[in-house]
Amino acid sequence: MNTEETHAVTNWHAVPVEDVCTSLQTHIEVGLSHEEARKRLERDGPNKLPDAKKTPAIIILLRQFHNPLIYLLIAVMIFCFVLQDWVCV
Repeated sequence: MNTEETHAVTNWHAVPVEDVCTSLQTHIEVGLSHEEARKRLERDGPNKLPDAKKTPAIIILLRQFHNPLIYLLIAVMIFCFVLQDWVCV
């Protein structure tokens, strides 16, 4: 396993700070040098999350109906409409 694969599977929250700094080849007090930060920026790119895809409003509306109870209520509504019983229990 290479260094990038090791970093990808490590549970960083469970590792002591000193071990994290050693693994990432940095110093706990000083951090990275400007040269090392520039190299990592060129190698890895900026530390930025990708933009989230915007979900269309119609999809959000349709997801509101994806529930077994809603399906039951729609079925009862259709049943009452067919019987023309407007005070369906």
